[in-house]
Amino acid sequence: MACSKSSDKPTDLAVRCQGLGKACADNDKHAEKLAGECTAAVPKQGCEDKTNALLDCYQRELCGASDKVWVLEDLHVLADRKSKCAAERAAVAECVGKK
Repeated sequence: MACSKSSDKPTDLAVRCQGLGKACADNDKHAEKLAGECTAAVPKQGCEDKTNALLDCYQRELCGASDKVWVLEDLHVLADRKSKCAAERAAVAECVGKK
């Protein structure tokens, strides 16, 4: 079992996805859909640290603004449009590619 270096951040990616949905979506229906898509998209094993960094970046850089987020693809589009979270996305892609 892996230990978290920081006790204030959840290490379970499903919990992180729920938080992302609540923070980014504009209503409960979209929050649930976003959280479900996020949970389905995260790597099943390995890459947790990189995936957490990406989710943190999305939440910090993209959520809470005037842009509407209804699905996971909205976050990808916003990240590209605003040139945010590129390093984190690349790190996840590289890590997943090595598995």
